[in-house]
Amino acid sequence: MKIRMRYIGDLNDTVMLVHTNVYEATGEDSYCYGVIDETNEVYLYPKGWFEPADDAARAALKAFERKHADKVKATRPSEPAHRPRNQ
Repeated sequence: MKIRMRYIGDLNDTVMLVHTNVYEATGEDSYCYGVIDETNEVYLYPKGWFEPADDAARAALKAFERKHADKVKATRPSEPAHRPRNQ
């Protein structure tokens, strides 16, 4: 899975993401997307911090979620699952 996702998280988040920038999501688990961030590395970020960047991304995400409905949950944590920016 590679889907273009727009970051809509808090402007005060201490993460390597720029508000409203579009990033490539390379995978997901129950709570997070694997996202290639500003460091060009893949880190896990909460799903609630992103929205599909366009109609094609929205359709691809819906198809992926239908295919993996038993693994995808609606609950989303509020904290990133990676290292803070200042390290």
